[in-house]
Amino acid sequence: MICAEVVTDSNGQQWLRPTAQQPADLSACQAVLLTGADTGALSLFTYPTPDQAATAWAAGFSMVVTCWLVAWGVGAVVSVINRN
Repeated sequence: MICAEVVTDSNGQQWLRPTAQQPADLSACQAVLLTGADTGALSLFTYPTPDQAATAWAAGFSMVVTCWLVAWGVGAVVSVINRN
């Protein structure tokens, strides 16, 4: 992790700039930049396995198709009742 500071330029835009001296304790930093090695240790940034992605996609797709089929069936029954 890299300690960074917030810098405002002459146009009023704010930028992150790594500090020249990296402190041992990062709690004093205004912002902390993550490197590629740091993101591997965080479970928040892990990619799903192909099996997990396939399961999530299938579950989402099944819910949409199921809702459509139920709505179609209810609509068919209502249209038959309304004709009589």
